[in-house]
Amino acid sequence: MTIPRDFAYIGPEEHWFTTNRYAAHVVSGDTTRFSVSSGLAGEICDRVIAAADGSIWISHNEQGVLSRRFRNGIWRTYTGSDGLAGAALTKLYETNDGSLLVGSKKGLMMLVPGLEKIADTTGDLAPWFIGEDEQGYTWSLDDQYVYLHSTNYTSRFSPDEHFDGE
Repeated sequence: MTIPRDFAYIGPEEHWFTTNRYAAHVVSGDTTRFSVSSGLAGEICDRVIAAADGSIWISHNEQGVLSRRFRNGIWRTYTGSDGLAGAALTKLYETNDGSLLVGSKKGLMMLVPGLEKIADTTGDLAPWFIGEDEQGYTWSLDDQYVYLHSTNYTSRFSPDEHFDGE
């Protein structure tokens, strides 16, 4: 049975979705499926995002690898040799500067535009949410803490210690 996993809206006539068996690109009602034989790193596709540069990022949760489809249709796979932590990938998020944040069960990783390797890793958290505020600060949440990430440091806040619960 095919189970839907995630969805990326490109425009009124175009979107991507992932399933436990393939990724699909839909344009004006026509669907193209992608699998390992067409360039994906794994059959089980989890998260998908459409980046500002026109590329598509797909995480393969259990394998701990990423697939990237460039505008020209070529796929590239990112693995542990590129700096991925090699654990289940939980979240993908593109920042305003075009960096890709990858959450996994072994930490938060960052792929900076122009570098084809993971440039930064923050271990000790397994984020299930990643977002950016209007000032460009990146925030993440795991099962215990709220994190604020900046260029030089990561701050960790405990909801029980820092918030009054209102």
